[in-house]
Amino acid sequence: MIRLRIQVAHWPHRALVLTDTPRPDCRDCDGEGGFEHPYGDHNGEYAGTDWEPCGCWNENRRWPLMPLPRRPRCLRRRDTGRDPWGPDGSPMPYRDNDPISDGPLGNAPFGYSPESLQREALYAELDNAGVDLGAYDRRIVDWIAGWDFPTVATIASLIRRAGRAPQ
Repeated sequence: MIRLRIQVAHWPHRALVLTDTPRPDCRDCDGEGGFEHPYGDHNGEYAGTDWEPCGCWNENRRWPLMPLPRRPRCLRRRDTGRDPWGPDGSPMPYRDNDPISDGPLGNAPFGYSPESLQREALYAELDNAGVDLGAYDRRIVDWIAGWDFPTVATIASLIRRAGRAPQ
């Protein structure tokens, strides 16, 4: 028996599609639709996850219902890299525009910073600490830059403090 639901598809273009879903009472996959198989590289490090779909559904069974229109340009989100509530449109409402603490934190940092500035701050702190980055390192830094500001500011503060020469 097919269990249908309406879903928004984003490829090849935005559209509403009717799609099959996993059987919720499946004894093999417990309703998750398949099985994850983590695998490692030649060093034994985690390198990704393979996905094996369960036989209780067919993930390729989908029927397009209707295309969805694109948003007009004036309604699309734009990340200007500025805090709209900051004084004079400054990037961040902090002392001397430096949100990264030089010392231990007693509380979570307060504020907001767009992802582009968080990415820039992380790369700057890593560069100042003399850290060489590989392709995967950059991928992880880009991922972390999308996290909430208190977490990113704390990580950047830890990098800054770890990169200082011992006194």
